[in-house]
Amino acid sequence: MSKNGYFFQEMEQREVEPEEGSEGQEEEGQDSPITCGDDIHLYDNQLSPGPDADDSGCVLLNTSRKYVKLMNFEEEIRAHRDLDGFLARATILLDETAASLDDVLKRMLHSVGQDSNASEPTCNFEEVMSMLFTDAGAQEVNVHLLSETIQGATATATGIQYQQSWLCILCNVKYLQRRHVCISRLERPQNWGENCCEVRYVILILAPSKMKSTKTAMELGRTFATLFSDISFRQKLLETKTQQEFKEALVFQRHQLTATLQQPTALGKEETDPRSQKPLEYKDFLRAGRGIYEDLCRRLPHYPSDFTDGIVGSNKTLLKYMTTAIFLYIAILLPAIAFGSLNDESTRGEIETEWNGCELKANVFSVNLTT
Repeated sequence: MSKNGYFFQEMEQREVEPEEGSEGQEEEGQDSPITCGDDIHLYDNQLSPGPDADDSGCVLLNTSRKYVKLMNFEEEIRAHRDLDGFLARATILLDETAASLDDVLKRMLHSVGQDSNASEPTCNFEEVMSMLFTDAGAQEVNVHLLSETIQGATATATGIQYQQSWLCILCNVKYLQRRHVCISRLERPQNWGENCCEVRYVILILAPSKMKSTKTAMELGRTFATLFSDISFRQKLLETKTQQEFKEALVFQRHQLTATLQQPTALGKEETDPRSQKPLEYKDFLRAGRGIYEDLCRRLPHYPSDFTDGIVGSNKTLLKYMTTAIFLYIAILLPAIAFGSLNDESTRGEIETEWNGCELKANVFSVNLTT
């Protein structure tokens, strides 16, 4: 798991800009994106020109990176629902023998399409395969890169270190009717280029384009990326023999993450809760009213600001304060006069209105409401 508590998400988008003339050829030799092997060959990529492409043609590759927060299995109920939904319709490939990334993804998409629970009559999984890469629909130049991924990363003094044994691939498909998750465990580690030198697990996330913010491919990817970010959990998955054992390992890891987060809270309650199983002592009976006392201690330093904030400050604070107080004063005083006069007439003077008291109460009440 990363020390900074985040994942690293990489999204790459392709923009075609063909160069023209000899000036473009000279610039290509200096800083053309094509000549940079570190940027292009990330996942066993190949660069091959299209039928109508010039030798001098190039593409512009836009790369966007951002940190993705770890999923909190104690507070975020969506994480448990995502895992339960996957376990109910699990698509797991164990000991996959395919060596290239393209072959592995084709096997995974084929398994999703053949699943009886995954009925997607309007979805063409061959088209989905092309959408996973940046060269979807490209004709001029073929830059074969994954479009959107999540990987574990650790920030060190020397740079960023990736968790290279697993890779989570995300894809939004508008033709899908529901979300799909497929996990593939490779028979042996595969070298798919920089930052993916020993991939053993591939997680494929497919989601419809229009989904709630808590059900997007990104949120679903966070759930499984959090599980796979633990190196000991990945080692346990290597020891599983069947899909049922694989599912049980996922459930056990979920319980481990939830228990780890709940443990500090449970310890704190055990120390301060007088209703715990330990026998009561004399000092436990002296805690009456302690909650009110602690609440007052927290609030007292802020009581003066309840009044000063309405007077001191910019943005016409005093004007807003006075107009609101006058409005509330009138709104409170008029009903008091009306009901006081009505009571005076109904009781023939036995119950009358104390105007001075009403004005004072209205003034104090309006000031309290304003602050």
